[in-house]
Amino acid sequence: MSTLPEYLAEIQKVVERYTTAPYVRSTSLTLEPRPGNQAYVTGSVIFKDESVLYFREYVVVESDAIQKVMYSYHYQQKDDALLLRYDNARHRQFEEGGEHKHIADEVVMAKSPSLSEVLLEIAARSSW
Repeated sequence: MSTLPEYLAEIQKVVERYTTAPYVRSTSLTLEPRPGNQAYVTGSVIFKDESVLYFREYVVVESDAIQKVMYSYHYQQKDDALLLRYDNARHRQFEEGGEHKHIADEVVMAKSPSLSEVLLEIAARSSW
């Protein structure tokens, strides 16, 4: 995808697709286009077991490509215990690239996934 409207339409399609999944209780999505070919995307997916995926992205179009300036895909149990999180917040051990994944108490290098990839990973690890 090279345009912001195409990217935002794809995010909306992904969320709509999961809205009807039998293991999803509810979804929310906010798409906020910003001046300068930028957008802020936030949302959540609440699953039947009351676990929740919270996601946010700040994206900008640079050189005809979508760049995630900031992102977080945070998946937690109903008691708020972290199951996994992808983000690009700075950590001492990842000063270079910043992209990583939290799994329980471990942090490992990981490229930025798409929202669809995160949802597929969650579905694969769950027993719904």
